[in-house]
Amino acid sequence: MPRARKNDFSISLPVDRLSFLLAIATLNGERLEGGNERG
Repeated sequence: MPRARKNDFSISLPVDRLSFLLAIATLNGERLEGGNERG
């Protein structure tokens, strides 16, 4: 059972990181586009 819990925990972390990185990537993309337009 402990192994199953560790697997769930290890699986949950990457998902949170992916969501966080995705949000940052989106914000960075918007900033880059805005900067280019203001250029």
